[in-house]
Amino acid sequence: MFEEVERSLNSVKLLLILSILVFIMTFENLTLHGLPLIIAGAVIYAYHMGVQVGLWGSQKKNKNTFIQDGLYKYIRHPVYLSLLIMHIGIALSIQSSVFLLYTLFLVFPYLYLRASFEDNVLSQKLPEYAECMKKTKMFIPRIL
Repeated sequence: MFEEVERSLNSVKLLLILSILVFIMTFENLTLHGLPLIIAGAVIYAYHMGVQVGLWGSQKKNKNTFIQDGLYKYIRHPVYLSLLIMHIGIALSIQSSVFLLYTLFLVFPYLYLRASFEDNVLSQKLPEYAECMKKTKMFIPRIL
């Protein structure tokens, strides 16, 4: 991954810390309503983090390439999508409208801006990435 993108990954860690704090402060009642979303998001996250480091047989040829295996065939940012899915699942599980609003108005815009930043960096550094952007959507195939 390119240095610009790697350096800015610290902001994702800050987002996760903030999410934990909001979760603790808004926790009201725990239900299983959002559990399927939490599990689905966690599976997508774990699988695609494994794809990024080459655990599942999809070894990157060199450090400065982009991945086109797994969900990356259909969307450009499955890891960010998984974080959004998990946040929505958590909001449903803890029955917190505050956490849901936090997810919709802070987490989603942040992930969208972060994905846009990565798209810009990669399209400037790798001409084939700009072509990939024409074929795949950011988060949801054929929609967004």
